[in-house]
Amino acid sequence: MVATQKSTPDPQQSISEDASAPVPSLSPSKPVQIEITSSSSSTGEFAIEIIFDAILKGRQQPHNWGPCGMWSKVDKYAEGERLISTYPAQRYFTTSSLEHKRLLSFWINECAAKHAHCNAVRTGFVPSRLIHVSSNGEAHPAVKLYQTTPADRNLRYLALSHCWGNAQNVTKLTSEYFTIFQEDIPFAHLPRTFQDAVEISIGVGLEYIWIDSLCIIQDSKDDWVKESATMGSIYENSVCTIAAAAATDAQGGCFVTRDPLKFLNCRVAGDIKEGILACPTNQDTWGVVNNSPLVTRAWVLQERIISPCMVHFGNPVMYWTCLQGQASEINVVGSGDITLIDFQPIFGPSVGFLEWRSVKPPIYGRTLFDSLMTGNLDPSDIKSMLAFNREWLSLVSEYSKCKLTVGGDKLIAISSIAHRIQQKTMFKYLAGLWKETLQYNLCWYIEMNLQPPPAKYRAPSWSWASRDGIVLYWQPIFLSERISLLADIVSVNVATHPSDMSGTGQVHAASMEIIGPLRKVQSPSFSKWSDIKGYESIHILYEEGKELERFHLDLPLISDQTQHICLLPLLTVLPHDYQDSDSSVAAEPEWQQICGLVLLVQSSEKNPPWFERIGFFKFYCKPPEFHAMRLFNGVSRKRITIR
Repeated sequence: MVATQKSTPDPQQSISEDASAPVPSLSPSKPVQIEITSSSSSTGEFAIEIIFDAILKGRQQPHNWGPCGMWSKVDKYAEGERLISTYPAQRYFTTSSLEHKRLLSFWINECAAKHAHCNAVRTGFVPSRLIHVSSNGEAHPAVKLYQTTPADRNLRYLALSHCWGNAQNVTKLTSEYFTIFQEDIPFAHLPRTFQDAVEISIGVGLEYIWIDSLCIIQDSKDDWVKESATMGSIYENSVCTIAAAAATDAQGGCFVTRDPLKFLNCRVAGDIKEGILACPTNQDTWGVVNNSPLVTRAWVLQERIISPCMVHFGNPVMYWTCLQGQASEINVVGSGDITLIDFQPIFGPSVGFLEWRSVKPPIYGRTLFDSLMTGNLDPSDIKSMLAFNREWLSLVSEYSKCKLTVGGDKLIAISSIAHRIQQKTMFKYLAGLWKETLQYNLCWYIEMNLQPPPAKYRAPSWSWASRDGIVLYWQPIFLSERISLLADIVSVNVATHPSDMSGTGQVHAASMEIIGPLRKVQSPSFSKWSDIKGYESIHILYEEGKELERFHLDLPLISDQTQHICLLPLLTVLPHDYQDSDSSVAAEPEWQQICGLVLLVQSSEKNPPWFERIGFFKFYCKPPEFHAMRLFNGVSRKRITIR
């Protein structure tokens, strides 16, 4: 068993006082048994299992390493091992060590000097306010609010990405404290995450940092709308974004205490250049990013996607991601693509100016964002529009899995992504959907855990942003399938805050006028299709007691609402290989699908009747009956308003 460290480690204490030792050496207390279970001759990599008791330098205690991987060292790893020796952050018991700040400073400087794509996105933008920090020789750093001016263009600053969580009495900027904070913000009054971020900023030699709750006036709606509209530019132009990945709230901090022996490589034989290393298989540094509490926060999706460089202070390691690739304490030189066998380093003396870009960026969602940012899309090209629809709704689906403290921020927290896509494609953004692909965008539905509508209006019912829950979407299996539109969208009106110049933020009112075959369901009723988890939104629709079809409900309904249900088909789909016959009798397709909206009639004395979207249907039918299509035979087309 591994002996546990009882005392709190000194931040500057490492497992070895010998700074020249890049990795621990192994002195087995009994013969080592090695069994090779698989190998790859092309990479020199072996997957093996080693069980032994080891005595390591600086810690004379037995350590059971359990399952390990073993790598035969070759020349391309030598520089990485030398840099680990130069920046030995991995040997320290806490990620708050000076070595971690030295390593982060190395990554920042290398990225600024050598990474073409990471620097190309920056425009010189500077936030209207920043936090100025300095080490004045006192017990605590000096912290104050700084109002920027046009002369501050290209000012270098960090940005913080963190979970607000349920922490109480968090220091924040208000109208009352605006002038006071320009003189001083007491360091001791800041929550732990902010304090750690200040120390990181000072540690890497930067005087300015942007922290949302200290740079946006929290009790001013106008200031919030104005500043949140620039959020994307703030993260896009920061030198690096600090992600407090392991913290669940503002008191969680950036730094963690850990046992380095659980993830350090151990040299079993040979020297640095040609040695053999045993590597614990639980070196899941990638999990630092994708399994952290921070990624469950909705605001973080756009912060992660838009930030060109990000350092993740996770548990147990510090991890770097940028448009060029990723790195960590364990892999200091980094690698350009996690999908490649022969990793291309992105840091170090041997790395020159890099103009290539990672094929698969390390941040989830960045690939989708890059695809959406292609530009020069032709709205008349159905295949490209379907591809755009798929990528956008895939991004929305990921976003919908995240949590928001304030439900009203649903559109605001993704507005920076939408704004950039809008600028690049010249498409029109409409409350979470796109005008050019609107009829395909409308084909979303809620997967499970139906929630009642929000108490406060935030989006029209035809937008996914009006509902809570995980969003999924319909998409043809093949982009070449034959799609025919059954409804025509006449107009869409969306009103946002006057300060929201891009029109991608919070919505105050919206409506859609559409013409299509509107079928009223006679004496409707419905029941759940299944109680199995994941199928809660699927219901069976009945007309006069006879089953019509299954559909996805967007929200729970009460029984007296079901008397005014209508179906509005949007499009039909035929197989991609179906060909119309020139003869008088056309061949029947093997199948046909029809997709559309389930609507609820709403009326009042003041306004004419209008409709609310309450669900989505995708009826699938086969010959000879084609029963789903017959539901709309002879149904007249009507012009209606959906809100």
